[in-house]
Amino acid sequence: MEQKNEYENIQRSKASSTYDENHRNEPIVETQLSTSKDRKYVIHKTIITDIKPVKYIQKVLEEK
Repeated sequence: MEQKNEYENIQRSKASSTYDENHRNEPIVETQLSTSKDRKYVIHKTIITDIKPVKYIQKVLEEK
């Protein structure tokens, strides 16, 4: 089965400065599709990467 990688598509789109301005705070979503070795199952894997500054995380944790 064909593998799909949204991260590569996003990286291509980042070439435009408009993309950077509008999507800078959005997480990076990667998806992969594959089949099991015995070809009985489809495996859909999703990875969400969210990048935040350390100071932001420290402030959030201090408020609890």
